[in-house]
Amino acid sequence: MSNRNATAFHHGTILQAGYVVDDENSVIAANLNGSMVMALSMGIYTVVFGGTLYAYLTRHPSKHSLVPITVSMLYMSNLAVFGIQWYITKLQFINNDQSRATIFLAMIESDQRLDVGVDIGSTISLVLSDGLLIWRCFNVWSHSIRIVSIPIFLAITEAVLMFAGAIAAVTLPPSEDSLRIQMSNVTSAGVLMSACTTIITTALITSRIHSFLRHQDISSRKFWHIIDIVVQSGAIYSLSLIFYGAASILQNEILNVRTFIFDLWISAFALPLAGMSTTLMVARVATLSDDTNISTSVHLTGIQFKPRSTACTTVGAVSVPLYMCRDSDAAGDTAAKVKKAQGKRLTQ
Repeated sequence: MSNRNATAFHHGTILQAGYVVDDENSVIAANLNGSMVMALSMGIYTVVFGGTLYAYLTRHPSKHSLVPITVSMLYMSNLAVFGIQWYITKLQFINNDQSRATIFLAMIESDQRLDVGVDIGSTISLVLSDGLLIWRCFNVWSHSIRIVSIPIFLAITEAVLMFAGAIAAVTLPPSEDSLRIQMSNVTSAGVLMSACTTIITTALITSRIHSFLRHQDISSRKFWHIIDIVVQSGAIYSLSLIFYGAASILQNEILNVRTFIFDLWISAFALPLAGMSTTLMVARVATLSDDTNISTSVHLTGIQFKPRSTACTTVGAVSVPLYMCRDSDAAGDTAAKVKKAQGKRLTQ
């Protein structure tokens, strides 16, 4: 809920057309209620985060797992953004409580350094979410750098755009309103780039699983459930960011009270919702029953958010763990065992 757009709103609308009491009340109410919605969202997010860690660590008790570390960092970055926003609200309503007008002016002329903190925390959160999704895609596609090269490029681009916008917010002088608006749009473009990264990566994952199911004689119900989880999470994440980025751009291009309030409301829940959708996906996959797993040559371990650590060899078209080969001198016996087990387990 960065107030960098508020400065443009202030100079573009308030000073030109003047403001009325109803405008003040509407902006103050939207800011206060938006802060309360963000607090409620973070409370729900905290419960989801705790449940996800418990579910994942009890089923995957690895001491050095990338997933719980990334999910924890994602939550902490969202918590940091919420903390800064909470402090901004305190400054607005407590330190400037002389009158309604002083509260209103404090909202549209906030400390740019605090806004940069919000932007940096938001950038870290989005990069972590995209990184986790790209890591899963990397594993699903058997560690193919070529496949994930486009999502990686988009993720790097989004980080550069958002960091550039954050730096510009504190380096540009207040008199450069038009340039500040352009840099704010650059930050919004980074948010939209994150949504694009999620859509492309989700499509790559689902297409890989779908292609695998078409060529394997196995029960696919559980795998369609995994596809459903990935698509639902990606859709929620992408839509929240699309609304978030579009609201910021709209507020910059159409300078009035309504677009400003719309931007306040969208930014209040977009980031926590994006973080929750990623965390919920980890929880839902972690709680899938063991019969979702299957041993095949296609490394679907990315669906479990971690690569396989057990070394494998290949028997025919099947990837076989080495421990299955040590007790058998005949490759045919091993292949028969694998074929019998096929459709029952996805090696982790």
